[in-house]
Amino acid sequence: DVSGWSGAVMDPYRKRSWPAGARWSHGKTHAVDNVFTDPVDCSRFKSVAFDVYSERVTDSTFVMIFSSENEATEGPDYYSVKVPVDFKGWKSFEYTLNEMRTSRKPKGWHFIRSVKMRANGYSQNPDPSTELVFDGIRFTR
Repeated sequence: DVSGWSGAVMDPYRKRSWPAGARWSHGKTHAVDNVFTDPVDCSRFKSVAFDVYSERVTDSTFVMIFSSENEATEGPDYYSVKVPVDFKGWKSFEYTLNEMRTSRKPKGWHFIRSVKMRANGYSQNPDPSTELVFDGIRFTR
């Protein structure tokens, strides 16, 4: 659910499956994070799915990152996907784990330490008018 997400605020009015959506305003912050106390094992799943509500078409993007730090390498190790904000209203996304871009040498899908979203970096220019609400981020078989 929305608890645990820094950089987002609870939105009880825009929601699908969670008790409240996670509202992310790119004009206020370029980053949203959910850091887990213990690593999460996602290796038994085939894909990640989520719903996003966009207030308007901005043609901006954000990157969703699944951090899997490998102590044997320098720099951040992770899986990621760039998501376009080319829609208005609700849109469902689903990406197989094999579709994810691999950066450096992640420890593996069995060792996910956080989920992060970034509107800056990664060859992106944040649009401050982008207002998104996330709901129902889940791994599927």
